[in-house]
Amino acid sequence: MHLDLRMIIEVLQAGADAYTLKDSEPSELLTAVKNVLAGKMYLSSKVIKLLVKDYISKHSVPLSLEQLKDLSARERQVLSLISESKSIKEIAEELHISRSTADTHKANLMRKLGCENTNELIRFAMREGIVDLDE
Repeated sequence: MHLDLRMIIEVLQAGADAYTLKDSEPSELLTAVKNVLAGKMYLSSKVIKLLVKDYISKHSVPLSLEQLKDLSARERQVLSLISESKSIKEIAEELHISRSTADTHKANLMRKLGCENTNELIRFAMREGIVDLDE
């Protein structure tokens, strides 16, 4: 089958006890059948990875207050401006700092908050209430 989260969830909700991908090796299919016959469930490793990643993104544990305290006032300002869709150039101009410094603040935020991209930074800020959406 396909590595499509929606399809995987629908199939499992419908009662399937196994889910393998179209490109699975015959040995994996045999393992899946044996597991189901033994009353167990079987999911391809790629399917498990996708489901776990989805679960974690929806159920991430908020950072502790101590970790949030690790953000400097300037990093909070940069995070707020990033959440307003400001570019590094605009952030640097507004805060009267160099682009390099603004970029360093962004990199530090991503490292401290465990974010891989700007969208994750924005989602984090919204989820943790760091950014006021009414402004």
